Amino acid sequence: MKIIDVEEYKNIQDPKKGVFVFLNTNSCPLCNDYLEVLNQKNLSGWTIVKIKDDEMKWVLVKETIIGTPQTRIYFDDMVVWEKGGIFYTKQYNEVREKLKEFGL
Repeated sequence: MKIIDVEEYKNIQDPKKGVFVFLNTNSCPLCNDYLEVLNQKNLSGWTIVKIKDDEMKWVLVKETIIGTPQTRIYFDDMVVWEKGGIFYTKQYNEVREKLKEFGL
């Protein structure tokens, strides 16, 4: 799992592929708890985008994310799957299935 900030996310040159989890770690206690859970899992290929309060507007408008936590699967720079909230076993299984579908 890789953790990046919004500036690093904006500067991704290659087409985005894989799982991206958007977390506002400044004012979302749930996001911080979720980050701890994600750190305990073996989630190679997942990218965590840590968002500061002053960056939320950009994320909400430019990425059309309705709130955090928000998880997306990108394939060739296109969002092919998206879900809000924290994940449990069912959602992790959904992600695994979708990743297989796209050969990721």
